[in-house]
Formats: sequence, structure tokens, C-alpha cells
Amino acid sequence: MKKKVRHLFVFLAVVAVAWIGWRYAFQQTKDRENLPALEALEEDDPKGLVGYRRAQLISAWGTPDDTIGVGEDVWKREGKAEYLLVSYSANGEVERAEFVTPS
Repeated sequence: MKKKVRHLFVFLAVVAVAWIGWRYAFQQTKDRENLPALEALEEDDPKGLVGYRRAQLISAWGTPDDTIGVGEDVWKREGKAEYLLVSYSANGEVERAEFVTPS
């Protein structure tokens, strides 16, 4: 009887650890589903875009309003007089993102 209880406890512990690991991995993964809407970005949020891929941003927000060379995209924020400028590294991941206001 003790052996069955111990096996059940080990099984439940393994399932719990696997579930916690999956939840952590999902929360930390740069996935399109974790990407906020463009209009919902706050002042400090662009820093959180670092690590996302260019294709993920385009699939979530649509085609950029402007492209500056190979390594930068610009999205206009609806209802606001500012743009989101996103710079990419050589492998296509977001390296820097910031809000800019045209002068």
C-alpha cells in the first residue's frame, strides 16, 4: 500500500512540475499571443518588445506604415500624434523600440 501511495505522489509531483514549467515557458516566450495591441502600448511598453521577431509584429499589427531601410519599421498609432519606431538586429529580432513624435 505504501508503495502505491508513493508512486501516486511521485506521479502527481511530476505532473505538477511539468504544468508549472509549461506555464512559466508560455509566459516568458515571445509569442504573438503575448503581444499587446499597438494602440494599447503605454510609454514604457516598447522596451518589452525586445526579442520579438519582425514577422510576429507584422502578423499582429499588420504591415508597417513605413519601412526605413532593411532594419527599421514605423507604425502610426491610431488617435495619437506619435509613431512607434522599431529597429531590428541582423537576425530579425527587435533590438530597440521607441515612440517618436514628428516635428
